[in-house]
Amino acid sequence: MYYVTGRIGGLLHGLDVKLEFDGQRLTGRIGGETVGSDVMLEVQDGQVSGRVGGARVGFDVHATLLPDKLQARLGGLVGGDNLELNLDDAALHGRFSGRVIGKDVRLGRHGSLVTGQRLAGRVGGDVDGKDVNLVSNAPPGVAALAALIGFKLLEDGAGEA
Repeated sequence: MYYVTGRIGGLLHGLDVKLEFDGQRLTGRIGGETVGSDVMLEVQDGQVSGRVGGARVGFDVHATLLPDKLQARLGGLVGGDNLELNLDDAALHGRFSGRVIGKDVRLGRHGSLVTGQRLAGRVGGDVDGKDVNLVSNAPPGVAALAALIGFKLLEDGAGEA
């Protein structure tokens, strides 16, 4: 069983990440008991699909995991966000939600997948961005997807947890 744990955002305005990945399902919760969302994603042949949140409040996730790239759509046609990240041995970088209005993604990877790799960095700028501090032994694309789901929840007003 793989795990992705940590925090997106700061102490006052951030969300805890507690997810498990068994190779076919990424499940768990981002946020706390009262404020946050359940994550229920299926992974098959590099294709990820599922839902974050409930039937009424939440968003769909559709993603493609490749060895050197993560492409995803978080949400629907209206109000959704695109994600495209390039993955290499030490970093994940790219854009979240488009070239003009979107945010830069800059995440560094440290450690080993055996003992847990630290995924740390920032989504967005110095003023309007959010910190990412995760530890995971899951594949890097899975951990990055978890980070950006947490970021979207914060951007969509998930609040404090």
